[in-house]
Amino acid sequence: MTISFPQGYGEDGIGLLVQDPYHIFIYWELTEKTRQNALHNWFLPFDTPCLLRLQQEEKQGKGTCWNSIYQVELPPSANRWYVSGLRPGEVYRAQIGLHNGQGEFIAILGSKGVLTPPVQPVGPWNTGRPVAVCGGAEPIELEDLPPAESISSTCFYEKSAGGSSR
Repeated sequence: MTISFPQGYGEDGIGLLVQDPYHIFIYWELTEKTRQNALHNWFLPFDTPCLLRLQQEEKQGKGTCWNSIYQVELPPSANRWYVSGLRPGEVYRAQIGLHNGQGEFIAILGSKGVLTPPVQPVGPWNTGRPVAVCGGAEPIELEDLPPAESISSTCFYEKSAGGSSR
């Protein structure tokens, strides 16, 4: 029996999943209705591309500032993106938006901030298991996740009959 999932659920949303201290996976659904409304409200052409912007939190005294550190024009059908080269122990958020006629970024969707973990050795107190999932996703119990020590020995490819497996 094959289970197929829909391409979308008809709800606007964006979320971030931290893969490790240096990588974040960003996923979103931007409905055509929301996109068309934004284009109409800003008098932008129908073919104006959406942009993904990643921002890093910077504490300034008692306030917070968000610095844009990455921006990319998205292909029309994109709904997920990996970002690498991040700094451990920092807070990041993502936005999907458009450039108006003056080059200003107009945010259509925005995520909550997520914290990349600090770099630290894995020990008996830290099994490498996710603690929380933030940014629009519900936390999941991951009891069946193998301990960090066994992950590197897990084989995800089939060995060929002739010898070499790569």
